[in-house]
Amino acid sequence: MSNGKHFAAINDIAHDLGVLERDLLEWASRERLAISRDSRGRLAIETKYRHKFAQSQEYEQCIKRSINADRHGWEESRDLKQSFKEKRLEILAIYDEYIDKLRDLHLSIRAEVNRHQEESAVRAAYLLLSKAISCLQMGCVNIRQGYWAAGSVIREVDEAIDLAMYFVVTSDSDAGKKALLKWFRENFSPTHSECREALSKHMSFVIGEEDYEQYRLLMNELYKKKSKWVHPTFGAIREVTQFYVSERMEIHECCLGITEHEKKLLELTDFYKSSIWSTFQAFFLCFHSALPLNQATSNKLLKIDKAFQSWE
Repeated sequence: MSNGKHFAAINDIAHDLGVLERDLLEWASRERLAISRDSRGRLAIETKYRHKFAQSQEYEQCIKRSINADRHGWEESRDLKQSFKEKRLEILAIYDEYIDKLRDLHLSIRAEVNRHQEESAVRAAYLLLSKAISCLQMGCVNIRQGYWAAGSVIREVDEAIDLAMYFVVTSDSDAGKKALLKWFRENFSPTHSECREALSKHMSFVIGEEDYEQYRLLMNELYKKKSKWVHPTFGAIREVTQFYVSERMEIHECCLGITEHEKKLLELTDFYKSSIWSTFQAFFLCFHSALPLNQATSNKLLKIDKAFQSWE
């Protein structure tokens, strides 16, 4: 936000609109819109122009060009099908090993967790992380089978681990205590927006930054990207749907289960890594001090974190 105006990266707006970034940029230049840069240095325009472009005369041709460009991805999937599939299965085998490590770590601290109060933040975090680990395993199974919709589990994982961290970092506040008690006794959970807000403030405090806005915006952006499989939007469905484009756009083939778009499955597989990594980080944050973890377990988690950081 700048002087009351809301800006977003042109790349993100183009993605939302389903058009090529260069088409949106050319339109913005023709309209003589103010083009600035966001906090990450990306070209940005005011968000109000998203709707204006979607209603413009240029949009129809732009969306056709974009969907027509999608065919290159489908061609790659056909030409490199075996290569993409082998890479996907290779990565998933590595993920399986990491998820096994998560399960072992989770089992190893159960006795210590049970020494904490029955309705404590530590116990809530332990239960929530069990859901995250289960979802991670389920996601790997479905991605291995070729289900693009398996990506919907990513948000399940993120919401579970973020709530776990929320309960731990707010355990000394009145709001945190109230939310924790409602979670245990009333089958009620704080919204993910509340969790992101609290975690953004906590992270900015940890590193000594007074302004937490950048962390909040980053968490919101990541949440949006990880939610695309859950929301019934045209863009998410389009990614695994084949169209014919000429004078009109015609639906050629929908994904009704397993997709043949191996390139998209590999992209999903690569993206899935962040959820596994985040679960290890949440495990450390939730239990390092609050449990506390022994030195050997802490060192193991830090070593795994470094492995993810260096993973190309």
